Amino acid sequence: MTEVRYEAHLQAAARSLTVALPVLLVLGRGAADTALSLVAILFLVRSAAMRDWSWLAHTWVRVAVVLWLWMLLISGFAFDPVRSYGAALSWVRFLLFAAAAEHWVLDDAWLKRLAWVACAVLAFVASDVIWQFMSGHDVLGHASQGIRLTGPFLHPEAGVFMTRLLFPALLSVWAWFSAGVRRPVRRRLVPMVLGLVFFTAIFLTGERAALILSLFGLLIVIVLWQGVRWAVIATAGITVVMVVLAAANPRIVQRQMDSTYKTLRTFSQTSYGQLWHSGIKLGTARPLFGVGVQNFRVACSDPKIGLPPTVSDRCGLHPHNMYIQWFADTGIPGVIGFMTLVVVWLRRFWKCGVAASWSGWLLGPAIGVFLYLWPIATTGGFFSNWNAVTFWLVLGWTLSAARRAAERNSPLFLAARAVNAVGSDLRRRPAGGERIAP
Repeated sequence: MTEVRYEAHLQAAARSLTVALPVLLVLGRGAADTALSLVAILFLVRSAAMRDWSWLAHTWVRVAVVLWLWMLLISGFAFDPVRSYGAALSWVRFLLFAAAAEHWVLDDAWLKRLAWVACAVLAFVASDVIWQFMSGHDVLGHASQGIRLTGPFLHPEAGVFMTRLLFPALLSVWAWFSAGVRRPVRRRLVPMVLGLVFFTAIFLTGERAALILSLFGLLIVIVLWQGVRWAVIATAGITVVMVVLAAANPRIVQRQMDSTYKTLRTFSQTSYGQLWHSGIKLGTARPLFGVGVQNFRVACSDPKIGLPPTVSDRCGLHPHNMYIQWFADTGIPGVIGFMTLVVVWLRRFWKCGVAASWSGWLLGPAIGVFLYLWPIATTGGFFSNWNAVTFWLVLGWTLSAARRAAERNSPLFLAARAVNAVGSDLRRRPAGGERIAP
């Protein structure tokens, strides 16, 4: 009894911290990383106290542990071993958090709470971006950076933040509004309006990658989702709003359309293209071990293996593409290990999604993971805390939703549901056998 009560307290704390993560991601990078790390520690303590290590049997956990051990191994050969060991050792907190979210933290009730909190945070960020567009400052006093809007953040990252949480939150809320309602048209207007506001804000931020990925995610919804009619209506509404905004402010067209086309046409000459080239050059120079975890920023200026000093944008905190970052930092074995992990995740989500007819509870977070892992895109650093917390939150969300979908489609669960349905039907019949009218 004491152990059960002990675990209940740990679980309540872990659940509260997890659901608070969308809020903490807006408040500060350190706060969100601290909360995630505490959940990982609580899960480890709980596993040891309850002697429950069954979560280690999951394929993705085993692949991730092997990848983590590889990161530790290559750190001894890094340009800056101290930095590499520090980044590699601390990376395990993300694996523990995702396993905790799947195995222990997020059940159906807490998935619903997480979706509502994320939706509320997105509504605040989107409203703040729209206010900044109209007034020049957000509610916290942050000024817009030219055509790019920051919302409540210090840097122009409101668009990418909304893109990562948009589909998990919105489709989950949609599923909740649609559940058990015969004609939920009025109730469905709420997530429809929220989605229109979110997409409008993403368009206004001027973040080209965020807009492209969010539209890509909408296309996936149209192709896979059972509520395709509503997705098409939403797409039409979003298109109309974008056309109106573009007509009202031609600078948005210049940023989102003309600038995107010019960047794609001359990508190799842009700062992103040069950083990609720099990462590939470092990985090619050290194909087995790479330069070390989070060592791109250290090795990129080395004239022996890096690009020549004449390349002005050869250096940065990371190469702005996660796959190139894995290649540069951990070598060919590292990037292959990471790609294997990605395949394991996506294969599982696909199987559970097909079995569950792509319910919004699973499709939403799965799209969030897929958009983050899309290879042909500029991305933030995979090992930096703010980007990492956002990704692992959505991944843990998806893993838990996939587990729930698999449990609901298991033969044992289906048989139990059939027995309950028969029992309910019998209880509604009188002794003579006639069914009582509802």
